Amino acid sequence: MPLMNQAEYSQHRGMTRQQINMMIRNGAIPVIVNPDGTRTIDSEAADRAFEQATALRMRNPAQPYENPNGLVKARTATEVYTARLRQLEYEEKIGHLVRVEDLTRSMEHCAEMIVRDLDRIAMRAEDLAAAFTAGGIPALRSALKAVARDIRRTLADNMRVAADSAAPAEAPAEAE
Repeated sequence: MPLMNQAEYSQHRGMTRQQINMMIRNGAIPVIVNPDGTRTIDSEAADRAFEQATALRMRNPAQPYENPNGLVKARTATEVYTARLRQLEYEEKIGHLVRVEDLTRSMEHCAEMIVRDLDRIAMRAEDLAAAFTAGGIPALRSALKAVARDIRRTLADNMRVAADSAAPAEAPAEAE
């Protein structure tokens, strides 16, 4: 591992110290900071990094010299984002996720069914009055429990119908 200072490395590459310094600042050429604070360059590692940076620049001359590791990190981040997005799309297609709009629409539909069923209690006033007249508070309590049972049954049936109508038409088979 031949170590060189910046002046020696710039002479080795046939470039100015300013050009080498710019590449060091951009992270295209790695440097070693010694315990005494001086900086040295591992010429073999720097040559490899220089060649990678030059190859990137040849593909896109408008780009400044950049750290190839930074490019790898950026591409990795893009790939991770794309993979996560595809996973969410897949989860939605197989019915594990629902869109907020679909959930909101379902909640509004359920709320309408609940209000409709609660409004029907008033229609049972005559039955409740007859139960109270015939048996007093215990009979009224029993009649109210029957009304509540009927409302729960109706709500459960309506929710089941709503869930069946909101289910995806056909979920794709999971890949093994």
